[in-house]
Amino acid sequence: DGKPSETRARPTGGKGATVYYATGEDYPQDLGAWKFMGNQAKTTIDLTIPDTVPGGTKVWLTAQWTNTKLQTGPACPPVETRIAGGLSQAA
Repeated sequence: DGKPSETRARPTGGKGATVYYATGEDYPQDLGAWKFMGNQAKTTIDLTIPDTVPGGTKVWLTAQWTNTKLQTGPACPPVETRIAGGLSQAA
């Protein structure tokens, strides 16, 4: 029906998800510009952003479901968060 899913459940035939991240004020329109984080089999995961990303940086996350034939579906709409830290206090 073309409507986004409201569930976090793995789709029928889904084996896992391929997860990507990007940094910056806006997310890349081209999935090829995203950084690969890994493949996950769980529907809830903990992600570790590399230490090279400074505190306060805006980070975008997206993922694609992967089926048993390792074919990927479309990427989900990107979501944003910020890396903790990066704020300084006046001395």
